Amino acid sequence: MSEINLKADRLNKGLSAKAAADVIGIKKNVLLNAESGASVPRPETAWKIADFYGYSVTDIWPVDDKAAA
Repeated sequence: MSEINLKADRLNKGLSAKAAADVIGIKKNVLLNAESGASVPRPETAWKIADFYGYSVTDIWPVDDKAAA
């Protein structure tokens, strides 16, 4: 599977970060941090972002089996 680029996906939709965040229902800085990988959003927010982009949460933020153990 190729690496997911949320920013490119958003830009391909013709949306600014502010417009996408408004549609998703989150703050712009939360979206920008998620797009850049600076932070992983809270589960509910991660679900909203993934749904907007058409991915599953684990497609964007894979689960580390070692960390879950």
